[in-house]
Amino acid sequence: MGALRRGGACIESQMNIRIAKLPAILRSAHRCGLLCAAVFFSAALFTGVAFGQFQDPTPAELKMTTDPKAPGAPAVYLNLERDTDDAHNREIIYERIKILTEKGKELSTVRVPFTVGAIWVDDIQGRTIHSDGSIVPMEVKPEYLETARTKGFQENVAVFNLPSVEVGSIIEYRLTIGEATGKYFILPGLFFETRARHPFTAESSRATPIDVHFPVLQTDEVHYHLPAGYTVEGSPKSDNVKWAGFALLKINSSPEDGGLKVQRVFARNFTLLDPEKYSDLHDFYIKLATADQQQIVLVRPPAPKGN
Repeated sequence: MGALRRGGACIESQMNIRIAKLPAILRSAHRCGLLCAAVFFSAALFTGVAFGQFQDPTPAELKMTTDPKAPGAPAVYLNLERDTDDAHNREIIYERIKILTEKGKELSTVRVPFTVGAIWVDDIQGRTIHSDGSIVPMEVKPEYLETARTKGFQENVAVFNLPSVEVGSIIEYRLTIGEATGKYFILPGLFFETRARHPFTAESSRATPIDVHFPVLQTDEVHYHLPAGYTVEGSPKSDNVKWAGFALLKINSSPEDGGLKVQRVFARNFTLLDPEKYSDLHDFYIKLATADQQQIVLVRPPAPKGN
């Protein structure tokens, strides 16, 4: 389906996505970043377990401290499921993730972008299971925050936090994403960054340097092939987000025969920053996160007369 080549801190990704049936699309694909995963799907995984049903962890899952398939990964998927209900224009998402390091704890904050008036996010449930088997249910309701307004569309993000997450915990949640109208269909604009998270929290003062370990150069190119009759009404804005001398994000989207091409280049040329640069770093990553949550808005063709 695509190619992924990794060399040091240089990542190149290319993906061709052919949309043959909507909305049963984009059920699974990601590039390993923070979360390197062993990904399993319901058709191959479950025997006698209803889709999306919270389940008791196995003793091996509770004791897990690393994954031999992804050595050094901060976290791994235990389950990643997507169930598309075409009749009601909705998708149920269920995920179970084992937290292996302090870095992996960042995954306890989940962000789900959506376009107001076209997409809704609801029925969010979650819990944390500690390595001793104790369970902490998620009781705090999610927040719905505005992230951008483009071309008449308001883009929001649903944010929720799994509680009391520790190294060794399993976080588990499910939610439903649906279409508020049959006219539009929404796709992630920056495919590999759909689940990306802003890694730097706001700090009033910073006393220690910021160590990001290595420079980064990421190059992604995604081709969306659309079914006959679908048109693109909104797509990621072609733009540069610059932090002069330190980092750059370049996004370009352009139409091509039968679809859309989206390119993303991210470069970061430092490994260690002085504390006084933290505010600039934080501000840049806010702009980066906002740009990465842009969406593609497709318009469905009119239904044939008589239907």
